[in-house]
Amino acid sequence: MPSPSLKRKFKQLAENEELINKINSLPQGEFHQRFFGSNTLLSYKEYDISLKPILDMNKIDLNACLELIEKTSLADYKASERGWKPKHKLDEMHEDNMQYLLVRQRPDSMDASGSRPKTLNGDSKPADDKEANSRPPEDQGLAGFVSFMFTIEDDYPVVYIYEIHLDESHRGCGLGRHLMDAVEHCACEGKVDKVMLTCFRRNTTALEFYTKVGFREDEFSPPPKRLRGGKLKYPSYTIMSKSL
Repeated sequence: MPSPSLKRKFKQLAENEELINKINSLPQGEFHQRFFGSNTLLSYKEYDISLKPILDMNKIDLNACLELIEKTSLADYKASERGWKPKHKLDEMHEDNMQYLLVRQRPDSMDASGSRPKTLNGDSKPADDKEANSRPPEDQGLAGFVSFMFTIEDDYPVVYIYEIHLDESHRGCGLGRHLMDAVEHCACEGKVDKVMLTCFRRNTTALEFYTKVGFREDEFSPPPKRLRGGKLKYPSYTIMSKSL
């Protein structure tokens, strides 16, 4: 017969699974209204941010995301034990219940090439470009994206950030922090325990950024292996989390 502590554990796990299932079963309109309907997180400076579930992601969007992952993280993947496997990554991007925040710069803040126009002193300026304004959103270039999911991780209800990538030309303006704030808002609204993500150890810039916004190495992050002679071999990645 299960002990009282084991019964409590099973009850808590059942409640956690019910919480996640209820969120993931929301129609997309209700999901959007609950997590993004009453705030301004889908807009930042000269950027528009669109929320899309995996079922609404078209081939252009997915290919743009995959190309951005490859552009920003190819070297990290190749240096890891995982290696770079585009088909495997694309399969992961199609996982059920995945949500995407796609970031595109507004056409009136770009020049005809799709870049941020600059004044003589280097500041951004609005562009008067009818062609740019007439482009459909998916043809305006992806400045960045984040993909995340409500899920159970090691028995905890969490929001797991699968990917967050910004094109180099759109870094340094606070956009990355804004996207992290948007995901954290979802996690708080969903009443989960923490936000989690995976980061390559060799990506020190990303590790410093995540640490700065409150993430720490998670208790379930894989530990280093002690080799013959006492030397420690660390995994190529670490799991980080931020408790809420």
